[in-house]
Amino acid sequence: MSSRLCRDAAYVYAPRWAKKLLFVRKKSWFLPFLSFDYKPTLMEPGSTRPPSWGGEMTVTERRWRAHIRNLPHLVGKAMEAAGSTADVVLTDDVTVRRLNFRDRGRNKPTNVLTYEHPAEVILAFGVVRREAIEAGRSMAAHLAHLLIHGALHLQGFDHHHAGEARRMEAAEARLLARIGVANPWKNR
Repeated sequence: MSSRLCRDAAYVYAPRWAKKLLFVRKKSWFLPFLSFDYKPTLMEPGSTRPPSWGGEMTVTERRWRAHIRNLPHLVGKAMEAAGSTADVVLTDDVTVRRLNFRDRGRNKPTNVLTYEHPAEVILAFGVVRREAIEAGRSMAAHLAHLLIHGALHLQGFDHHHAGEARRMEAAEARLLARIGVANPWKNR
């Protein structure tokens, strides 16, 4: 679970044998207390198993579920393709703006933030939605792109210089093709 953001979590997956789970309701801090070493995994309603990429998914903004069908599957597919085990936090613009200001000195929301310790990819719903609409892409395709983008940042890729940007874009296009998402860099 994200050490930076652990509030408003909606669903927790735990096997039936995982007893003594305390779940504090919306608008309060989420903290699972277990009497043994079991780490619950956040899941969407209707999911039958936890995400497959090795990380955890935290959804704090309800609109993610309303706009993207089968969200855990998409997140797992994108993170697996990128070879990442980072945790994924799907949150709102206000939270990302606060983190962006605190950690980067920029008082505005951004589409994706990445942290190395612990490995996390944090995405802002409003920014991702606006960018998807502007680009004429589905929100699911744009989310997959940004998840891979964040995972590549954690693997050392960057885009501050033209050569670095081209290498990162090529890696993103290759990984997106693996999961059946169109190249966002084509025809621009």
